[in-house]
Amino acid sequence: MNYTEQSAAKKIESISPGTLVVGIGIAKASHCAQFVDYRGIVVAEKAFFANSREGFCIILSKIEEASKANGLKKVLAAFEPAGHYWKTLAFWLNSEGIRCVFVNPYHTKQAKELSDNSQTKSGPKDALVIARLANGGNFLEMRAPEGVYASLRRLDSALEVVEKEQTALKNRITALMDEYFPEFFEVSKKPYGGKAAMQILAECPLPRQILCLGVDGVLEAVRKAAKAGVGAGKAARLFEAAGASIGSKHAQSEAAFEISLMAGRLVLADGSGAKILERMEAALEECLYASFLLEIKGLGVATAGAIIGGAGNLAGFGSPRQIERLAGINLREESSGARKGETRISKRGRAGLRKALWNAVEPMGIWDPGFKGLYQYYKTRAENPLRHKQAMVALMRKLLAILHALAVKCESYGPGIAFKNIGNEKNAA
Repeated sequence: MNYTEQSAAKKIESISPGTLVVGIGIAKASHCAQFVDYRGIVVAEKAFFANSREGFCIILSKIEEASKANGLKKVLAAFEPAGHYWKTLAFWLNSEGIRCVFVNPYHTKQAKELSDNSQTKSGPKDALVIARLANGGNFLEMRAPEGVYASLRRLDSALEVVEKEQTALKNRITALMDEYFPEFFEVSKKPYGGKAAMQILAECPLPRQILCLGVDGVLEAVRKAAKAGVGAGKAARLFEAAGASIGSKHAQSEAAFEISLMAGRLVLADGSGAKILERMEAALEECLYASFLLEIKGLGVATAGAIIGGAGNLAGFGSPRQIERLAGINLREESSGARKGETRISKRGRAGLRKALWNAVEPMGIWDPGFKGLYQYYKTRAENPLRHKQAMVALMRKLLAILHALAVKCESYGPGIAFKNIGNEKNAA
């Protein structure tokens, strides 16, 4: 059996005749539970309970009653990871010693018509479908991060929110400046990368304001935020561009007000991002193997934090293939008969982890000698050369294997590791 078949077999074997499977339909305010045995036969009445301490105590007592009534000693609770509503219940059940697993919502959607050949959707029906899917081993183990891994996941989530806000603010400012002062970007090549440019956007973003201030006024305004300020030559070019601007003349006061607000929010977002990165760096110092991961050229604090936060403890996985499936970069193929389809990645998994891995290998293809050589090898090998995206996915999978090995062994990284498994192929090519 291959790895996937072995994993499925272990899941099925874990559902013994003495196991009570509890399928739970998750909602915001209340949940529904169905109870089945190892054959999928309902062994107790369905139960509705609130998303509260009282409700959790009710479902716990219902589980105990169903277990005693049917002589079942093991309990498996299964549910869909719907939004964030499942988290409090899962952590509660885990703290009570109950094993919790996930059922893919897509699987529930596809399987719900098997029992009654109807598209009907309801809480009790979903709970029963979930229970029977889990009963057949169609589930994923819940890997709730703890300690530093939980901290890194929370910080990565916060950083993602800030980065989205930064992008939205920059796009809005750019759109307004393109309308009212398009020449600004010819003078300031990096408008969001320095204090001087940000101060101009906050104080005098439009041509009319710059012309009123004059060159000396612009220099004085910039010195409020940037000690070094801008040179007189650049201020003169900005003044000249303002005088010849083709920007819109309508609602300039309101536009200047909005740009100033957006610039202020962008400064705050930049500061928030810097603080998050500081905390992430401190959290990485508590991780036993993070220092070994950061030795890889091109892998920075934000990317390492996103990978460890997204996957959890890398050393806790039995194989890099488990992390590949978690990230959704495991390969799939659509073939039928004589037709052989193209191999693609499944994209079933944590999109944030997949994005972090992509962001990691992009600079590595430039800065890390091992990954740079490996990328060129994949692109130019004599047999089955890969396209750019295919080569990048191959690097992502290779990176996961290396990160897993470094985490398990707690050893330093060497560029030669990237070529360890393909040395013979490369020499043959």
